[in-house]
Amino acid sequence: MNKIYFLLGEMTHLRYFVPLIKELNKRNSQACFLVYFSGKYNCPSQHNNELDKVCKKYNIEKTLVNNFKEKNKTIFCVEKSCAVATEQLGIKKQNNFYVLTSMFDYTHSYDLYSKYAKNIIFPSQWFLDCCRSFIGDGRVKPTSWSEEKIRSSKNVCLGSPKYDIELDREKTLNKYRLTNKKKVLFLFPSVPFHDQFWRTQERRGLSEKQIRDTYNAIRSLGFEVLVKSREKHPITKNCSGDHDFYDRSWFPHTTMELMKVSDLVIMVGSTSIKECVLQKIPFINIGLMNEKALVTAENFLYPLLQYKYCQNYDSFPDISELKNKIKHLTSHQFLGEFKKATETYLFQGEGASERIVNFVNK
Repeated sequence: MNKIYFLLGEMTHLRYFVPLIKELNKRNSQACFLVYFSGKYNCPSQHNNELDKVCKKYNIEKTLVNNFKEKNKTIFCVEKSCAVATEQLGIKKQNNFYVLTSMFDYTHSYDLYSKYAKNIIFPSQWFLDCCRSFIGDGRVKPTSWSEEKIRSSKNVCLGSPKYDIELDREKTLNKYRLTNKKKVLFLFPSVPFHDQFWRTQERRGLSEKQIRDTYNAIRSLGFEVLVKSREKHPITKNCSGDHDFYDRSWFPHTTMELMKVSDLVIMVGSTSIKECVLQKIPFINIGLMNEKALVTAENFLYPLLQYKYCQNYDSFPDISELKNKIKHLTSHQFLGEFKKATETYLFQGEGASERIVNFVNK
């Protein structure tokens, strides 16, 4: 039986790996996690039980990366973990590394792993073509973009396996013990408030009062407030919603599940804009971000904000304006707008795992 390996140092990467493994299972290929310990909040060492459940459910072997001495094997990895494997963990460079890009991290990290990769898998050609705007831009260090890198035969555009999943609304409501009441999901800002590049000096880009005012506006319109953050960015006591969540589920991922049961998403300069478009969820973006994030936003996020399914604010809006926009976005259908944005900039949500496995096996 053909064995395919997956470099796992962050549980977050399961959202990319499991759909691929499900496709491999259909073809009688054995998947094996090469586990290493990143020391992050999502390190496998802190989530042994969850990892064991995933391995049992999808028939996945696992071994510590230190035990892996093979060459000429197929190894899937996400972004910088490819460089970590070859430079720090002792995995032989004479393996076939297929690097899955995550969010827009590749704009900064491409140079770290491109020399080791057999192929680098991008969601769409647009994600790759936009990198031309980074040529000569010193803000995206350590990567130095060039036309040669953008046209490299290593780059392939096959979609993202992260979206090869069908989410059931009723099952998700039961999983998180939620009612059928209308909901707005607030994605808690994730950049530390002490970051010197924030455009505002207020905590996390929004003050606690602004966050509470947002919740009150949502509630006044009859919606529940769901708040989602990551454990490394705790929700402060004064900023709790009606229901607060961290990463309870790595696959399916908690954020995508909560989007499924929400009528609207409100975020603060988040790359989750892409998830909203692909899941056809209207959203409001308050564009407060640091300089590094601004580079990404200018090239990738702004084009997705030019449609009627969303509202983008450069600063915190007047509450009455915010309420009016919430009412508008939750009372209209924008399927045509989502379709145009997806076809122009993104990719079809499903089928990436099959395309990627076909490509690797050819």
